[in-house]
Amino acid sequence: MREETRERIRETTPAVRKIVHTIEYLDLVRHSPPLRARGAPGV
Repeated sequence: MREETRERIRETTPAVRKIVHTIEYLDLVRHSPPLRARGAPGV
């Protein structure tokens, strides 16, 4: 599958977009310091 086609599917299909966002979010969370280290209130 060509990259442009993949990109179009990713942008137009809500379920795929949600999955991509979830993966990006989990990746972001995994690489960020723990809440305790960030000084989050109530942790």
